Amino acid sequence: LRWHAAELHAAYPMFFNVQYLRQIASQDEDMEDDVSDNSVLPPHPAVGDLPFWKGFGQPSVARNAMVVYFCWWVPYTLWMLWIGLKLPVQNKTAGSRTTAVSAKVPKYDTVFHSLWRGGPCELVGSLLWKRPKAVSQDQSQRSDFEIRDFMFYMFGHAVACLVIGIGLVAGISYIGGQRAHAVMLLLATTICAERGANRYIFYVTKMYGSKLRKAYQELEGNLPRQLEGIDEQESAKQENKKSK
Repeated sequence: LRWHAAELHAAYPMFFNVQYLRQIASQDEDMEDDVSDNSVLPPHPAVGDLPFWKGFGQPSVARNAMVVYFCWWVPYTLWMLWIGLKLPVQNKTAGSRTTAVSAKVPKYDTVFHSLWRGGPCELVGSLLWKRPKAVSQDQSQRSDFEIRDFMFYMFGHAVACLVIGIGLVAGISYIGGQRAHAVMLLLATTICAERGANRYIFYVTKMYGSKLRKAYQELEGNLPRQLEGIDEQESAKQENKKSK
């Protein structure tokens, strides 16, 4: 849209409203020739710059990105506080100790729960909340985390996205032009491919491996009972023969 606006609008005139591109034309010299043809682009009354940042009260690239981010952040946080935090929780069995959990495995999981189990829960719990390590381990095992843990995670997510995602990555892409965009797209594609491959390996090997080990353990646990049943049947047969 930014560097080939004329060609894109000519090919798909009904799908892309590119009037606003006049606002960012001065930010890229390569685009000035594209947007100069009034026969291709519809007229726009506001000709000027759309800066990367001009405060919260003025239109800018960063402010628009923040608005989109918080349109996701607010409803997701409310949903997690209301419903999502309890979906992956494994309840304790009646009369059990702290580490004993119910054998029923929840069907659902969230990104927060998957990332917060183990080290992050113990680290934040001990440094910020002064929470005993045993309590954090129990929370990780049962996926039953406190609201303050979730809010700390969400505020950290917001700071990382606003500072690194918008302030750094989007800023470099805005200033650097096509080469910076290409590098960012290549980096994002590489990260997605690497994480997708790791998830595929987990599904193919680790997940099925854990299920097979569990099945073998159950078989080993039931084997003595089966052998006892066979011995009882043999004993009953021998007694019947003797009685005859």
